[in-house]
Amino acid sequence: KLYKEFYEENITSTLKQYRIKKRINEITIKKITIKKQEFEVYHEDCEEKLTYGEAIEYCESLGDGWRLPTKKELLEMEEHKDELSLKKHLYWSSTENSSNFAWVHSFTTGSSDYSNKFFTCRVRAVRTI
Repeated sequence: KLYKEFYEENITSTLKQYRIKKRINEITIKKITIKKQEFEVYHEDCEEKLTYGEAIEYCESLGDGWRLPTKKELLEMEEHKDELSLKKHLYWSSTENSSNFAWVHSFTTGSSDYSNKFFTCRVRAVRTI
């Protein structure tokens, strides 16, 4: 795939940013609204698992107010996981536990916990309506 080399150890930050921007230019946004929280969920995951910092950069690079969901928003998305086609993996939230840890949510078990920000997880962007 086009992004196969994404995880190579010596890849530069500039190359990562280029690939994220290239990926964005190839996709069309489909809006899904979950009315309880008044936010929209991006139509697909990022193709790769990302660290917390990369996840924030990816969501911001989508433009138009896209961001990482809060822990509360991920819990709301749990109720719609089939409709949203969420994978059975861990997903990043923007809710931080400390400077080194942030909350993640498992769409396999339905539980939340915190993870080291250098761990890689799935990413699905949201934006406030």
